[in-house]
Amino acid sequence: MHNRFIGLQHARASGAGQDHARPGHSVSAAPTRRWIVCATAIVAIVTIAGCSRSDSGASVVLEATRVVVLRPEWAVIADPYVRVHESPDRFSPIRGHLRAGDVTEVTGLGTGLTIVDGRAYRWYRIDHPVVAGWVFGRELLPARSRNHAINLAYDLTENE
Repeated sequence: MHNRFIGLQHARASGAGQDHARPGHSVSAAPTRRWIVCATAIVAIVTIAGCSRSDSGASVVLEATRVVVLRPEWAVIADPYVRVHESPDRFSPIRGHLRAGDVTEVTGLGTGLTIVDGRAYRWYRIDHPVVAGWVFGRELLPARSRNHAINLAYDLTENE
């Protein structure tokens, strides 16, 4: 019995079975692992519960946004007198006219191609301060930027 008591005292004095750190002694990693396992289990339960299907009748309404045109964004009217149409069709009603050198913003492209004299052209949706509508691609010069369009317009009208 005396030996058992001495062994128990020695175990307590050495820190065996304790989770707090003492100088010169290592801390047991078991409680840390338990916390990680518990935290992982809680996260998994919350995630699975959040993925459950519910028919609450909630709906999302998205507002309409403007169509983004990557290129070209600007153009210059190349022909002396150009008709601006209501739709991308040469037989559609005419909304107005633009003249050579007019700089305009391109807001859309037609989906189809029209072949004239062996070359394919698109229709361009333009938004000019005077008139908005569709212009046939053969009648304008696409530009990379507004400044590029202004320079093209200057070069076009300087030679006249």
